[in-house]
Amino acid sequence: MGTFVSVVYGSIVTVPIREVARDLGISIGAASLVITAMSLSFGALMPLGGWIGNRFGRRRVYCIGTGALTLAGIAAAFAPNLPILVALRLLQGAASATITPVVIAILAEIHPPGERARALSGWALANGLGQALGPPLGGVIASLFGWRADFLAPAVFGVLAVLAAWRFVPPDLGTRTPLEWRGAGALTVGALAISSAIAGMPQVGPASPSFLVPLVVGAAFVTVFVQTTCRAEHPFVSPAVFGEPSYVRSAVAVVCGTFLLGASTLGIPLYLTHALRMPVASAGFVTLALPVAMVFSARPSSGFVHRTSSTAGMRVGLVAAIVMGCVLALATTERLPIPGLMAVIFVTGIGLSFVHTSCAVGSTATVAARYGAGVGLFNLIRVVGTLLGTAWVAFVIQNAPDAYAPAFGGAAIVAAIGFAGTFAVPRDG
Repeated sequence: MGTFVSVVYGSIVTVPIREVARDLGISIGAASLVITAMSLSFGALMPLGGWIGNRFGRRRVYCIGTGALTLAGIAAAFAPNLPILVALRLLQGAASATITPVVIAILAEIHPPGERARALSGWALANGLGQALGPPLGGVIASLFGWRADFLAPAVFGVLAVLAAWRFVPPDLGTRTPLEWRGAGALTVGALAISSAIAGMPQVGPASPSFLVPLVVGAAFVTVFVQTTCRAEHPFVSPAVFGEPSYVRSAVAVVCGTFLLGASTLGIPLYLTHALRMPVASAGFVTLALPVAMVFSARPSSGFVHRTSSTAGMRVGLVAAIVMGCVLALATTERLPIPGLMAVIFVTGIGLSFVHTSCAVGSTATVAARYGAGVGLFNLIRVVGTLLGTAWVAFVIQNAPDAYAPAFGGAAIVAAIGFAGTFAVPRDG
């Protein structure tokens, strides 16, 4: 339920994004910060969120994080301007960063390797349900009550999630794991700087100092993190994960696969509401095809990974992403009828489900990767991929309002790079 609520909050404003821009008197590029801001802090703080869950107790941290997510969502409904709204979305992302790594670590810990794919497909199912309900719910509520009401609806589920966890999840005291603050700080600052650069790129352009400076600063801090990790007695992230082929392969595949997810999450609603002039509520139900496909294919994808391997699942998902990125580019150029477009979107969701499940299984193959900052780092990489896809589409559409074919075609190229990357990483063992 915590995963579900955090994902709903992340996707509920994607459909009425033009209404947000119109009401606040800002451009589409600026309004995209309302979407990317939550992803920015969510991804950057997930490694630290995983460590906090292990250190202070998973149930306690989960409840505090879910409660903060809910309260910030309620406050966002009354935000008077873009800076305050973006600040509250950043807070929501920080709260969500304590949820995902805790959930995945618990699932990976209590299930043996033979059952892990099925267990993690449950996480993918909750993730898909959140994405399924977010866009149509956001479109319907915005049409009836205005976009601000979109931030109030998920709050009910947030309250229920806290109460249910406090009642049914066994308490744990946490473990006294020392915090290697140099590595943790360098990774967090580096991730925030790079994510900020990516999120702001649609507004300032790739040649602007406002993009290049934080990008270089972020890269410098990530370099410090890597150096500290290799030298510290108790590193923030175990160096073993960087030598684990399954973990590295999963990281490469997930960042390239989720690029298409980010591109689709923003690009498809914009195409429907702008190019086709479709009402917001109707656009929300069309976009429902993507996450519904991810929900229904969660179990088959886990079964496929169990019978074959996580690497095979990654490659199947990435091939589907390549093909569907190209088909989306063609569909938006030729103005494919809505039933056909929904079929394309549905197949895209199936491919993304294979990427999510197989990469989650591959990234948790070792003990070093399953606990604390290891699983948080993987999810940071996953979110950066989505953020890159969203920023890419925002930049393309900001500069050429009808350039949907290049937007989706670029996502297909990135998926092809990820597919090639799965072969470049050495075999396990």
